[in-house]
Amino acid sequence: MPNQYAKDSTQLLVRLPEQMKRDLYRAVEKLNEKNPGAMYSANSVVRALIEKFIRDGTID
Repeated sequence: MPNQYAKDSTQLLVRLPEQMKRDLYRAVEKLNEKNPGAMYSANSVVRALIEKFIRDGTID
């Protein structure tokens, strides 16, 4: 069925201050404006950062 999560996936809850959440969403909107059609989401940005941290072992 479409729109179902992969069976081997799980969720991660991240608590943020309200202002930080708004800033994240605003930054994602700007990213999407610079890349029309890309349709980035806050989740995709956070996931990319997590993947980079796991791969590189750094947040630089």
